[in-house]
Amino acid sequence: MNKTYIGWDIGGAHLKMVALDQQANILQVQQLETPLWKGLEVLKQAIKSLPASLFSNAIHGLTMTGELADIFPHRVQGVRDLITLFTEHFSGDVIRIYAGEMGWLEQHAIAGNEPCVASANWHATANYAARKIPSALMVDTGSTTTDIIPLINGRPEPCGFTDNERMKTDELLYTGVIRTPVSMLVDKIPLHGEWQQIARELFASMGDVYILTGDLGNNQPDFATFSTADGQGVQVRDCARRLARVAGCDLDDEEIVVWKQLAAYIARRHANQISDGISRVISRYPDQTLPIIGAGAGRFLIRRLAQWHNYPYHDFADLLQGEERLKQAAAVCAPATACASLLIP
Repeated sequence: MNKTYIGWDIGGAHLKMVALDQQANILQVQQLETPLWKGLEVLKQAIKSLPASLFSNAIHGLTMTGELADIFPHRVQGVRDLITLFTEHFSGDVIRIYAGEMGWLEQHAIAGNEPCVASANWHATANYAARKIPSALMVDTGSTTTDIIPLINGRPEPCGFTDNERMKTDELLYTGVIRTPVSMLVDKIPLHGEWQQIARELFASMGDVYILTGDLGNNQPDFATFSTADGQGVQVRDCARRLARVAGCDLDDEEIVVWKQLAAYIARRHANQISDGISRVISRYPDQTLPIIGAGAGRFLIRRLAQWHNYPYHDFADLLQGEERLKQAAAVCAPATACASLLIP
């Protein structure tokens, strides 16, 4: 029987799964909302909702950032609990855990190596991408964070490995295209020719902004079904209503074009933030023109920034094999895709 290679990225807000065949063709991609701050039961139910037939004769590769969820007293415990949950669910299957520079570990080898497993999903993505394009800048902008990783001579070459180290060097930016609150990104906004302060509340997120700019939604393989601040829909008027609240207004106080213009301004500020991170990291290599590889739900933004910087652009989807729709979806789930790919002998 042919083996299936399944990569899992266990996030604090989403569970992502990508299944490949032995020739690295994409069989299936799944991303499910799993707000871990509500408890591990949401993760258990998400796994149970996936078709059991997919897991027949499968090898599983796990990576994670979910250990950061505040249901865990510390990251070490989070790593242990998430691995235990998976090994109980797939008790008879082969499971490997990705541990960054250490590579794959089995469950019995995790004790003492939890810090290497914690939030190592970026390294899996970079490791896979470096096999395809040996020297490049890997930029993965997801729902919550942006990873900026240099790839040099076929290897990831980060300055840091822990979240703390990577945040100091701008290799990890805590900003993404879905969940980042607008109030964390801007201090003031232009409205009616004036600068005004904003409501520092979780009224709207960058997902609202990018739906209003047209970059998300429209049946794209993104997170356009994300959980919103008010629990309501993600149509243009829904997003505009939430963004209006940031300005201390109601939706119908202005024409919809006003809120779209405001979204465009906030999107530019967001792009500048990520652009600054790219500039800092890429400045280490003044003698090289590193192409930029874009991954994650925010690939539209990374493509744009590559043009700003006048660097060649490669989409993560183009590094994959399979139907185009599956490649596009798998590029949103790049760490899970990378884990599945790295498992294949």
